[in-house]
Amino acid sequence: MATPRVVLTLPVGASPLGLAVSPVGLNAYVANNGSGSVSVVDGGTLTVATALAPLPGPAEVAVAPDNAHLYVADIATNAVTVVQRDLYTVVGTVPVGNTPSGIKVDPSGLRLYVANQGSDTVSVINTLSDSVMATIPVGDQPTGAAVAPTGLEVYVANKGATPSA
Repeated sequence: MATPRVVLTLPVGASPLGLAVSPVGLNAYVANNGSGSVSVVDGGTLTVATALAPLPGPAEVAVAPDNAHLYVADIATNAVTVVQRDLYTVVGTVPVGNTPSGIKVDPSGLRLYVANQGSDTVSVINTLSDSVMATIPVGDQPTGAAVAPTGLEVYVANKGATPSA
């Protein structure tokens, strides 16, 4: 078995925090918090372009399963920016809790889960209406979320949780 190794390093914007790959793997999207932008890495040519700027504080990015929309969690505005992926045009903004840091789309593409580190909550966004349909209290300082392949469970990483013995 081959040993994993770095084959190429590409420069993106300043302070990259979040990364998502398109459903078919053609592009990767990088939330550059320090430069207020989202970079697009073309998987075929391995080139980098700035798709979206300026953004106040992009921290994390997610891609819809149908590849039609990008969702950018912005810690400066406590909101999720909805972007039409083909044109890289902002088509909506959804206010969420404080310091949104983790963001995942369910397999159906109908719900978006946002871990709000500063509010100890997860916002559930209806992606058809771009509105919050529920806010769920979770543990201390949620920083990440993962959705099961069935879409029936959501797992949340809580940075401030006390480890059990």
